[in-house]
Amino acid sequence: YIGADGTECTACEGGTYKINTGTGVCAACDADKYSTTVAATAAATCKTCPAHTLSAISSDELTDCTCVEGFTGANGVACTACPAGSFKDLTGDGACTLCAADDYSTVVASADPAVCLPCPAFTFAVEGSNELTDCT
Repeated sequence: YIGADGTECTACEGGTYKINTGTGVCAACDADKYSTTVAATAAATCKTCPAHTLSAISSDELTDCTCVEGFTGANGVACTACPAGSFKDLTGDGACTLCAADDYSTVVASADPAVCLPCPAFTFAVEGSNELTDCT
């Protein structure tokens, strides 16, 4: 709780906590952590976001944890790597983008569209190809 001495106190909001009594401010949960607890009194109430996700400081909901680049999934759950033949260059719950037809990529969890390499001359591959041998 926070407030001036002798006045009514206000609970620290979710995503924050206050360890000591008395005047002072609520501390923010670190980036990549969240807390839904109102009136939290310990940093331990700030939980770590699921695997391959991130969040801003003071996050107050599990769904504030969003997938990092190269990974996909719903907000608030562990994200999965984009498979070879694709990439994702944005954070959030978006889908992986397939390499274009006549390109391929063997890289898993890529955030860089440049991993999609062109097939050798006079060979072709379908969209999302994940091996050089797909170029025929």
